Amino acid sequence: MNYDSDDETPINMDLSHLPNISNLTNENNNANAYGFENTTYITASDMDKILDGVKSYDDACATPGELVKLIHFNVEHPENRNLVMNDDANTCIFDGKNWKVIDKDTFHNAVVDRAFNMITNYYERRRDLYKLKNNLLRVQYEIFETNGDFKNEIASTYQRIGDTNISVKPVLCPNHPKKPSNKDLKYELTIFDVYGNDSLKNYYNNKTRQLIINNQLEGNITVEQKDKLNMELMNLTGKIIEFEEVERRVIE
Repeated sequence: MNYDSDDETPINMDLSHLPNISNLTNENNNANAYGFENTTYITASDMDKILDGVKSYDDACATPGELVKLIHFNVEHPENRNLVMNDDANTCIFDGKNWKVIDKDTFHNAVVDRAFNMITNYYERRRDLYKLKNNLLRVQYEIFETNGDFKNEIASTYQRIGDTNISVKPVLCPNHPKKPSNKDLKYELTIFDVYGNDSLKNYYNNKTRQLIINNQLEGNITVEQKDKLNMELMNLTGKIIEFEEVERRVIE
């Protein structure tokens, strides 16, 4: 059972006020507590299927239900069966220790809103990655033309960009019903995050400027000019190294 009474529930919701129920003898009391489900088996393809099946307002309204079924009523994952209906037609939720009768409003907030926010967060992350990738492709010609000394390297980088598919990891983030702030979203860094928002363009502009400065330092310049160029060169080199370290971590 994935539950620790000392842990703060990831769903930001207190279930202690709900009445216990004892006539669920056939239910699994070793199920994961609500909010601590195993969702590692849910893939980006599963989420894409839910999202891409939306053709109408009614389809959009049904998307939380599809995710709820995938998590809580998946026959291959009984450990997540922490929502059931008893013989009295009461909806019950497992808090990790006890089964609780859950009222309609609490059920909606706990289950439907949470699933909707999971889908929304996934959609927004996927959309943002597509935007980053499309913007990178849009400035490809500009980066080529303004950084002629690095055309082969740029071509290799853009080959990587083109070959990399959009994939949201983790698929479900975060695991609570309230819509969180951006700082709460812990998504895996992608090359689109590293290269996007002009980062790739600035990187190659910095490398080009670095070459120009090195050529200028070999010329006949004053000590003051040399000191100024060396300071700029140190700043550029630091930015280039920082970018390459992040890029290497993501690519590896």
